[in-house]
Amino acid sequence: MGFIVGLYFFSPRYVLWQGLHILPSHFNPEVNRAYYSLQIKQHPAVDIPDNKSNTTVRWRLFFPLLGYYLHIPNYLFLCIPYIGVFFSLLAIAHLALKETQNRWQTLLITLLAATTSWFITSTGWLSYWDAWFVLSLLLVSFFDGRRALIYPCIFAPWIDERFLIGLPIAIIVRGYYLYDQQPGAFRKWANDFLVLCLALIPWVILRGMIVFGSIDNSDTFVRFAEHMKVPHTVLTTFLGGWHGLRGLWFFAFLLVYLLYRHYARIVGVGLVLLVIFLHVFGVYISGDVTRNVSEFFPLAILGIILGLRWCRTFTLTALPIVLAVNLILPYTHVMTGFLVPVYYFPYEWDHLWNPPKEVSPLTYTTRAEELIKEKKFDDALRLLGYSTRLRPDFARAYFNIGYIKYTKGQYEDALTDLTFCIRYDSRHADTYYYRGLCYLQLKNPANAASEFAYALRVAPPDWPLRTETSNRLQAIPKTP
Repeated sequence: MGFIVGLYFFSPRYVLWQGLHILPSHFNPEVNRAYYSLQIKQHPAVDIPDNKSNTTVRWRLFFPLLGYYLHIPNYLFLCIPYIGVFFSLLAIAHLALKETQNRWQTLLITLLAATTSWFITSTGWLSYWDAWFVLSLLLVSFFDGRRALIYPCIFAPWIDERFLIGLPIAIIVRGYYLYDQQPGAFRKWANDFLVLCLALIPWVILRGMIVFGSIDNSDTFVRFAEHMKVPHTVLTTFLGGWHGLRGLWFFAFLLVYLLYRHYARIVGVGLVLLVIFLHVFGVYISGDVTRNVSEFFPLAILGIILGLRWCRTFTLTALPIVLAVNLILPYTHVMTGFLVPVYYFPYEWDHLWNPPKEVSPLTYTTRAEELIKEKKFDDALRLLGYSTRLRPDFARAYFNIGYIKYTKGQYEDALTDLTFCIRYDSRHADTYYYRGLCYLQLKNPANAASEFAYALRVAPPDWPLRTETSNRLQAIPKTP
């Protein structure tokens, strides 16, 4: 239910997914990273362009390598974030049901989790592994047992390095959730911390060899100071921080208040300072303000849990109000350089039939026709290829491809594309005319005459090529 509600109110821009293999569309974050992730899945050693948007893909290798060695089809590979969303929501539902013993309250908490940035990014931006990164933090934060520590620390840094930034928060949450008020609590927490550090050693060694051995020339996670040259306003950082958790910030602040009341004041103050530091640090190394707030998602969940334990009536009253706020208020992905608003499903459904120019076949076909007039046939063919990929039944694009091939003397290939045009638009007179010209060049006057005759039959009275077509038809000798 949470999955469906989240997709309805924060619908992916499905129309942009059509631009996955359309290079001019790659400035859209919905498809940019997926294009390069699929390249790595196909060839792990492929060279990825060195730019801020793609360098992070180079070493987030867990799923691309999994796809490579298991020969996972591309469409299933692109579903992996959705699988992560399912398991993350399942983990949250498990925690909520354990705490509330009430299915409706569990549903409410799960719905609330599906209104935050990690869910919206994972379901809307292809090959973004935020749900798996959040699931790893949830395992460390709330699930007992060494496996819940070891497996995330081994695999999660190769899914998303931001796991390491959220790890201090996760281990703090673990201490309060699992060991608070227990005998030997600090010793248990210290043992978990030691296990966590030991499990991270393989990644630290291998990543260090990559960085300091000059194998990696990316600017992510290590050379983060370069991003600090970009001016970041307080407003952008605050706005992105809000959209990361939105109404769930209420429960994060409730957690701080409860820790401030029930423990030493320094605990609440220190937690606030740590959150501010990690948020600013995350913004400056990646520039993705909203997504960085997912690191603090366990805080909000712990706030709900402690709220249910220490002020249950107040928390149960707040939950539906916060959910209503999250569903009603608009959501925006905030980057340091641009904003990406997210709308509800009916809006995006309408956009499927009114696509933006970067995924509109008409845009590329119109530009190709201009290039044809300039005799730039190769460039025009490239754009027409985008048109037919976006809309395989776009007759106008096939006509132009056929025209170019006719002009270049590729008559048989031209006939093939002109035939596709007729398949999708059987009354396009120009197509029959050029098919007739192709048959003349291929020494097949009978078929040429048939094409010219049919062109005259379907063409409007004011067709510009009517006279020329009639003359060519009359010039063909009649067969006895």
